[in-house]
Amino acid sequence: MSQEQLKTFKVINSFIDKSITRQQAAELLGLSTRQITRLKKRLLSSGAHSLIHKNTGRKPAHAVSDETKEAVLKIYSRLELSGVNFLHFKDILLADFGISLSYSALSSILKNAGFESPKKEKNPAPYPPPKTGTPSRATDPD
Repeated sequence: MSQEQLKTFKVINSFIDKSITRQQAAELLGLSTRQITRLKKRLLSSGAHSLIHKNTGRKPAHAVSDETKEAVLKIYSRLELSGVNFLHFKDILLADFGISLSYSALSSILKNAGFESPKKEKNPAPYPPPKTGTPSRATDPD
């Protein structure tokens, strides 16, 4: 159980033991009084494990598999792909290797592995030289 679930368990048990009111339990957990009643009923019928979220420990159905992540990292580590930005690499993955990923998924995989997308280097425009011989208004005594 997580700390949040343990806190919920303790507060609902205090409510069941009548050491706190329903309103106090609702305020402690940041829930409505109706939700407190629902949690109490669930705790009494199914026990403490009923407070654990049912998706705990499950991987999302749309998550990128570990094999795909490893393949992407292995391909990106190649010397000939060292200067390729993430968007271009996404197109290369699809065209040459048949791996289809969203840009955000690909970016997340590569950034978590410590890679940065190369940026185009721009030459900064020099500032124009200051004008000489013309008095500025701030120093004009008028």
